[in-house]
Amino acid sequence: MPSVEHAYAEKATVEIPRFGIWAHTLQHAGSYANPYREVSATAQLTAPGGTSVRRLPLFWDGGATWRLRFLPDVIGTWQWHTRSSDSGLDGASGTFEVVPSDRKGSLRSMSGYPHHFERQDGSRTWFLGEAAWSLYVDNVEQQHDRAAAEHHLDVRAAQGFDVVHSMLMSELGWGNAGGVPSGDMAAERINPSYWQEVDRRLPTSTARASSAGWSWHGGASSGTTRNRSPGIASPTWRQRHAMRAMSRHAIAPTMSIGSPRANGMPALFGATAWWRLQPRDDLARCPVGRGNDRTFDGLPAPPLSAYWCLAEPGEQYVLYVRGLTVPVQLSLDTAAATYVVRQFSPRSGAFEHLGMGKEISAFTYRPPDESDWVVLLQRT
Repeated sequence: MPSVEHAYAEKATVEIPRFGIWAHTLQHAGSYANPYREVSATAQLTAPGGTSVRRLPLFWDGGATWRLRFLPDVIGTWQWHTRSSDSGLDGASGTFEVVPSDRKGSLRSMSGYPHHFERQDGSRTWFLGEAAWSLYVDNVEQQHDRAAAEHHLDVRAAQGFDVVHSMLMSELGWGNAGGVPSGDMAAERINPSYWQEVDRRLPTSTARASSAGWSWHGGASSGTTRNRSPGIASPTWRQRHAMRAMSRHAIAPTMSIGSPRANGMPALFGATAWWRLQPRDDLARCPVGRGNDRTFDGLPAPPLSAYWCLAEPGEQYVLYVRGLTVPVQLSLDTAAATYVVRQFSPRSGAFEHLGMGKEISAFTYRPPDESDWVVLLQRT
């Protein structure tokens, strides 16, 4: 488990790997009742050759300590300087050198396929995520703490998940090992120890091969809403809080699986050029109509019977069925061609070869039972 100091260490050397973390600490000189509200401090970072300029806020981390964190994406010499209402934070400057590395960087929209993601180095990223809202908070009754959060991340990483979405604060008022997020939300008196514990868990999340996405916090429909912002926070309050969160946490390196895991849905899509697939439910037909979405235990649930299709017509087709034993007809919507046909079980993660479809323009699939099944057709 990396410590805060290790995860965001300031380097004795000025060489930083590309997409690594550069960090710098400064001390304010004045005397303040609430530095978080009373002091402003920003940094300007100039990329090598002056090709771009980034402006980032520094964040207060307790006492007189302020920190600046940045993930450089351009190789070469960066220059930086600060501006602040406090003399101890104003006018600091320096340089650091960014060197090549094998790090892949954060997520961005995939070039040519904007509905999918790639890393900043251009490598494609399979995106399979879930919401783990309480990742950064503790609750004794629920036996939830940092160890439980790490265990959850280990399990999800082994299952092939590479994205976790969490709230930085719980609207139910839960704190963590550092205490509650704020002693007085309306007065904007934050508790740095809480956020330092978040610092400890966020690098742990990304080290488990997860992209760490987060929201500030949500609203609750019932129960206590101790940390909830609506009604007590002005737009300025929310903007300041969001900027602080961005400057502190948005620099955590996002990680994703380099190749899909050996089981589950990532294994299925790992066998395809998934970024080229588009929804084509119109290609699948069945005597039984598609069911409607339903609820289960008060939560949304998929239909009991369904058949859906993703396709790159003429090249690859992914047909999903559930709740059916009658044939499903798949139109290939192209000239006849030869395809390798495999059946995939989402339960076991196993493929079964169903043979070759030679010079076909349509395919009929007969599910073995009413369980979930997937058929993959790929042109030879």
